Amino acid sequence: YADAIRSVQKSVELCRTDRRSQVVLVTSALPGEGKTTLTLSLAASAARSGRKAIVVDVDLRNPSVAREIGQPCGPGLVEFLTGEASADQVIHTADFQTNLHFIPVKSLTPSPVDLLESGQMATLLARLRARYDNVFLDGPPALVTDTRAAALLADTILYAVQWNKTKAEIATYGMEALASSHVSVTGLVLTQVDVALHAKYGYGDFPTYYKKYRKYYVD
Repeated sequence: YADAIRSVQKSVELCRTDRRSQVVLVTSALPGEGKTTLTLSLAASAARSGRKAIVVDVDLRNPSVAREIGQPCGPGLVEFLTGEASADQVIHTADFQTNLHFIPVKSLTPSPVDLLESGQMATLLARLRARYDNVFLDGPPALVTDTRAAALLADTILYAVQWNKTKAEIATYGMEALASSHVSVTGLVLTQVDVALHAKYGYGDFPTYYKKYRKYYVD
């Protein structure tokens, strides 16, 4: 799993030739496809390699970063954007990785698009770009209007699709919704792949031969 995450991370770094992929938005076709796990995994991988990384929960309707990290935290993104807290107050350190920080969503808001398009959000992203090597945005699913506002903040957009569950037409519809707002998906990541089941299908790609490569990995 760790090697698969590093492969995604390296692909993101190599996919942009015009500018650095510093701010990465992770979205998905549908809720529950593993985008938050993917976001946190990419950030943790970057942090373990010695980079300063931060995850920002920009899913203001159904936030999940704080829940998945599983540690108590104070004010979050909404409090900063509404002027109730400073940037330093909303940046928290992950207990499991000292150079991995995160900004949770503690309070919900009736106007997420307005907040994501606000000058305060632009100011925050500028600060994070100056302070961190990698900024990962955990966004809402692609069919939510907020995603298009969040996408304009990012250099790169990763699109998570759950393997063997999400229908192709649904995944395509989400990408088309982004494209209609002039937002291009940089790469697609298949999540929650059942390697054993995948191997039975005989596709001929890497998971099919996973067992032959196991000796190269150390748990």
